[in-house]
Amino acid sequence: MFVNNLIPNALSQIRRIYHVINYINIGRCAVKISLAILVDVVDQFALFGHPHKIVEIDELLRSN
Repeated sequence: MFVNNLIPNALSQIRRIYHVINYINIGRCAVKISLAILVDVVDQFALFGHPHKIVEIDELLRSN
């Protein structure tokens, strides 16, 4: 009886781990996109000449 439950339990555990890994990958992707947006924002500030804003954003990034 225990052996019969072992395989389905293992499969459900593998499925859970797979979903967690999926969520982690989605999270990483979101972080990369938001960092790309931030870099773009910094570039825009640089173009329009707001050096103090760049320093603020840089400090924010380093503090997190």
